[in-house]
Amino acid sequence: MKLKNKRSIQHLAGVCISLVALSNYLFSQAETEFGKFTGDFRARIESADQQGRSSSEALTLRSRIGFQSQDFEGVSFLIEGEDVRAADEDDYNPYPVAGKTVIADPEGTELNRAQISYARDEFAGTVGR
Repeated sequence: MKLKNKRSIQHLAGVCISLVALSNYLFSQAETEFGKFTGDFRARIESADQQGRSSSEALTLRSRIGFQSQDFEGVSFLIEGEDVRAADEDDYNPYPVAGKTVIADPEGTELNRAQISYARDEFAGTVGR
């Protein structure tokens, strides 16, 4: 999707920000008897202009979704993934390309956190990333 003018970017950004706010609220309410779903979303608009290169624009959405378990006999776990996507792939330039300005927010999906925790009496420890 190529965004040719600032009006299109502003409209799309407004829609993204509204969806981000709504989804962040919904995740804050997502608790079960086994634990709590976590998540947050960040919409970001960035433009870069460098002398001698054509300008680049990016409208990206970072999503983090995870689950934090309840404490079971002192043991709990957390797992969280992260994903970054660009809405305007034609103007988005995350890697050096001849003649274009770089916006360093590359698309990708990764395991952000995975950990197991133990807390009992005077001892507490966490293992993981």
